Amino acid sequence: MKYINLFFCCFFTAFFVGCGKKNNQKLAKTYFKTAFMELADDRKGNARLQSALHQINLAIDQLVKPEYLALKATILQYQGHTLESLSFFNKALALPMDPGLKAQIMNNFACVQAQGGDYARAKEIWQELAASSWYPTPEVAWVNLGKMYLEYNDPTRAKEAFKTATVLAPQYVDAHFYLAVAAQAAGEKSLAIAGLDAVFKLEPEHGPAQAFGEKYGLLV
Repeated sequence: MKYINLFFCCFFTAFFVGCGKKNNQKLAKTYFKTAFMELADDRKGNARLQSALHQINLAIDQLVKPEYLALKATILQYQGHTLESLSFFNKALALPMDPGLKAQIMNNFACVQAQGGDYARAKEIWQELAASSWYPTPEVAWVNLGKMYLEYNDPTRAKEAFKTATVLAPQYVDAHFYLAVAAQAAGEKSLAIAGLDAVFKLEPEHGPAQAFGEKYGLLV
């Protein structure tokens, strides 16, 4: 299950925060912005990854900042280079930074840990983020804890994690959808139906919810 897609958008705000003052800071930021936009442009297919990597390398050549290293780590993970990605996350986290930015980077770091099979470390990070006052979207941490529990074949704990996310962020469509998935896996059909109803109220044309509801007879 790919976790990292859930957090990529969270970087956008955090990555424009940071310290450091050099003559080439403006140029480095321009390269960073270009790298981010390249990575976000799905129209370019896999070529966007190489282009984004080139741009972020140019940024790092100008100025080393934790958000630049973390974006490079994210790109490397998209390319399937998990060990190298973890190395750059560790380099990023070793630098001084704003606590809010660190929380954002830790979130993506946990994604890579989970994708690499280190669920214990990912769980530890997400639990810490869920309780952190510095992390602006704890509901994301709860959703990813829930997805991890689903991979552990523990739908009951997954369900509770998704419930928490829906309480924290009632408009969070993914939280409601995965709550329905976990509820169905736990044998709680009425809760699964309620979860899908919440999804459709927020996003009437939600394709995965429609397909899931049809598959398990949850559409009423």
